[in-house]
Amino acid sequence: MYNLLKMDKKRIIIYFCFCLCFGLAPLSTVFGQLLTVGDQKVSREEFVASYEKNAPTTTYTENSLRDYLERMIVYNLKVQEAFAKGIDKQPQIQSELENYAAQLAQPYLTDQELLESMLQEIYDYSSQDVHARQIMVRCSPYASAQDTLAAYKLAMHIRSRLLKGEDFNEVAAEESEKSAEVEVNSRQEKQVSSSDLRYFSSFTLPYNLEKFAFNAKKGDFSMPLRSDFAYHILQVLDRQPTLGKINASQIFLSVQEDDSDEEAVKRKADSLYFLITSGKKSFEEVARQYSDDKHSGMRGGRMAEFNVTRVAPKFVENLYKMPIEVVSRPFRDAQGYHIVIIHSVSGIDDYKTLRPELLFRLSRDARATLIKQSFVNKLLKIYPLVENKDALKKFASSVDSTLLDGWWEYEPDENADSVICRVGDLTMTFAQFGKVINDNQMDYHQDVGELFMTFIERNYRNSIGELAIQCEMKNIDKKYVEYARALDEYSDGILAYEITNQEVWERSSMDTTGLYDYYESQKHCYMWPARIQALIFKYDIRHINTELVGKFLVSAYKKRLSSDQIIEQANKNFDPRYISVTVNVYEPGQNKFADRVNWTQMGLSQDIAAGGFEKGFVYIYHYYPATCKSLEDVRGIMVGQYQQVLENEWIKELKAKYKVSVNEAEFRDLIKR
Repeated sequence: MYNLLKMDKKRIIIYFCFCLCFGLAPLSTVFGQLLTVGDQKVSREEFVASYEKNAPTTTYTENSLRDYLERMIVYNLKVQEAFAKGIDKQPQIQSELENYAAQLAQPYLTDQELLESMLQEIYDYSSQDVHARQIMVRCSPYASAQDTLAAYKLAMHIRSRLLKGEDFNEVAAEESEKSAEVEVNSRQEKQVSSSDLRYFSSFTLPYNLEKFAFNAKKGDFSMPLRSDFAYHILQVLDRQPTLGKINASQIFLSVQEDDSDEEAVKRKADSLYFLITSGKKSFEEVARQYSDDKHSGMRGGRMAEFNVTRVAPKFVENLYKMPIEVVSRPFRDAQGYHIVIIHSVSGIDDYKTLRPELLFRLSRDARATLIKQSFVNKLLKIYPLVENKDALKKFASSVDSTLLDGWWEYEPDENADSVICRVGDLTMTFAQFGKVINDNQMDYHQDVGELFMTFIERNYRNSIGELAIQCEMKNIDKKYVEYARALDEYSDGILAYEITNQEVWERSSMDTTGLYDYYESQKHCYMWPARIQALIFKYDIRHINTELVGKFLVSAYKKRLSSDQIIEQANKNFDPRYISVTVNVYEPGQNKFADRVNWTQMGLSQDIAAGGFEKGFVYIYHYYPATCKSLEDVRGIMVGQYQQVLENEWIKELKAKYKVSVNEAEFRDLIKR
């Protein structure tokens, strides 16, 4: 218990909630009342569920059931007392519960069906490696309707050229050349550009682009797909089952762009391949001697683990054809010739294993917004939305230009309590929406063309969503029994912790007199045995003369040398390899030389044979008779025991204060199970 005081509070609460989790679950079906503690009742069903979850053994013996029943009684007595003392009303407790309730509610505040569908979709995408390229027409997310339409029409024009069979690279170059320049991150770029997206897997592209790429046929062109910054026309070039993480070795021979003798490099690659496959030289030897990739070459060609997104597509497309641990024929990419051995590929884990990682990544992806919006849309069918558009316009007219600089503040006026919208039984007033705008004004993207009313509408829609979620949060404990049960258990755990901390742990640390009195009553149980403080000089008789050691020690003590001085001098006078000099406090059984001398006789002993070639001398400085350990020596033990005494006395008082009754008939029936 003493160590428990040093635990982080959060861990202690978790300890109570999930290890001693006896909290009542009032929403469960009650078959028969087994236990009553004050005004709290525990059904037989609740007792069995808790017993099977937490008891060290789930055998239904009378002893194990009685023991668990007593623990449940004690736990509920503490909770009852915490309620009686108003601990549940303390601000820090309520704040703790609110935070936990919000965390606990998260799985219930989402479109679970869409979430699971997206997770499965992401997993399916993760099982593929897709190679695609794109032509992009830049268009700001806050562009005017006219500019947005113009960008879309340009993208459609480019797509129509591609569909007619014109060369992709030529179309991209021509359209880029004649397109206007636009500002991108404070620099000028062409509105039309193209890029090779290489091979990629899920969570690489915006969701709508990714959806096309992983579902289209090879060679297909997409319609213009909108992202935050452009319209994109994608073409899928290849699709393969994912290799995952790749472990491989390579021999690389570089070819420069102006290399006129590329054929010689190819012949060299072929000859190296023959050296390896004929067995004349190992792959590792050839890599060290000939590879132009010096980093992998010095390791016998071994490359760092990689996936297909990190390397050029021309290199990657050859990997899909290679069997494991077979030397590939030389192949060419833009940089030169490669001879490769794939040692292993990880592929993809099963869905169950990968799901937690996918869920984590999804929560940080733009798709999470789609799931939230879907959930909000469902909630708005349950909690009707009533809007006051005139009030919203009136609010917008009250916002001045200081918003552009990020230091606008809402100033309450006669409209402060005017309702802008209502969701269910919750409303949003001028004052509340003013705080939203005030808090989010730094998110106003005026610098890239976001219109003022777009910013207001964006925050307005987000606020409606938050109101809908708040409505659901108010009713969540009524809709989900398991949520209400978990929250009750957590609440009881906090209360049990806080009341125990006040009545036992803090009291034990403050009550120094009580702790000392308890120590005095128990100290006879904690004794130091008789001990000596002694110097022990061990030596090997094959190399060290006993008579010389004896003379050295007699002389040292006549000179009153300290133990440190004796050790220093001994290492000078004798070969340190064959001696050992130590000073310590010894109890019986701790040292074979100390055990062979008379402890009450101070000073230097005779030489002592220990068997074999080992001998030693013992010089006793002090003899300590058996005595009680001090409070400081046993403080940890004493505090723990004293806390248990305080807790036992406290529980006895609680049992006298609150009526505890056990339905013996129900209990006996449990034993018969």
